[in-house]
Amino acid sequence: MKKITKERLEQLSKKWLDKTITEEEMWEFESWYASFDDFSFDEFSEEEAEELGQRMFKRLSSLSIDPPIQKSRIVHWRANIFKYVAAVLLLTFSLYWYYDNFYNRIAPGGNKLFVYSPSGTKYNLTDVGVGEQFKLGTSSFKKLDSTTLMMQPLVSTLEPVEYTTIITPRGGEYKVMLTDGTIVWLNADSKIEIPSRFDDSIRHVRLRGEAFFEVAHKAQSRFVVETDYEKITVFGTKFNVLAYANIRQSQTSLTEGSVEVKSTISADKVMLKPGYRSLNSGRGVSVATFDPDEVLAWKNGEFMFNGLELQEALHRLSRWYDVDFVFESNNKKQKLVWGTLSKFEEFKDALLVLEGANIAKFKVEGRRVIVK
Repeated sequence: MKKITKERLEQLSKKWLDKTITEEEMWEFESWYASFDDFSFDEFSEEEAEELGQRMFKRLSSLSIDPPIQKSRIVHWRANIFKYVAAVLLLTFSLYWYYDNFYNRIAPGGNKLFVYSPSGTKYNLTDVGVGEQFKLGTSSFKKLDSTTLMMQPLVSTLEPVEYTTIITPRGGEYKVMLTDGTIVWLNADSKIEIPSRFDDSIRHVRLRGEAFFEVAHKAQSRFVVETDYEKITVFGTKFNVLAYANIRQSQTSLTEGSVEVKSTISADKVMLKPGYRSLNSGRGVSVATFDPDEVLAWKNGEFMFNGLELQEALHRLSRWYDVDFVFESNNKKQKLVWGTLSKFEEFKDALLVLEGANIAKFKVEGRRVIVK
């Protein structure tokens, strides 16, 4: 029997379902499907149907199909079973094309960073070599490796202080070492504004997005992180700040030391101890415990969802894979998601996990994903 291409099988499947298949084509179709098993099926259980579908999908992963020669064997198919198989084949073709043309174009995020001077001059760290130094305005930088940018102190304190804007785009993350020794890990779609040098009494940065801070201790110099929602004041500590523009409440989670969180929207102010976080909804600031593994999962290469609403879970995926999720209806937005995913899963695999858990169904249209 000659090789059967995918295009030919798709054509035969359509003809079977449309009831336009000829006797010769029927024999061609049956002969190919006979190659999928070593015995005839008089009855076809659900388990056998599922197994057959999986074997068909595996076989179709090659560009052409060359079934074993079995001219002497005749397989008697029941009409309803063969109709099922034809439908499975068409679905397989559809999925195969679907993955090749959409899913496989969407890769996980990686180390990406842009640096902007006060005048708007831009450096893309991807284009900067390891060990290379560059200057923007009155700020000086050095790329230590593919994951880390070091901000170097100015030689002269007579130069004016200017703010440099550092951005991780959607699908990016990076580590930045400040001039005082503080280390900042930036999550995807985040922006931090940093002065070319710090004052003796205060070290001030502005953040939008998410970052983990490991602040260098300086007894006489407060470190202040300002977001759209609050001011966080520390002297030397480790904490995570979640302050994206599209979240319902900002969060400051303390892992070491102590911090003061003061809302810029209300008069609320709280002091945090390790293991506690502040939740600022704009109507007030509350304090609660948190799971460090969950809060810092993004920094450790994972997504961890412990009863997180689907809408927020998909916000996290959208920032990392640089896609936009659109809900067909609002009734799934508050559905709770549980589980852990590697940030370096292929996008198609991340969606298949959610679909397999019966969370939602997805339709990918380029970088727009419909949530069904």
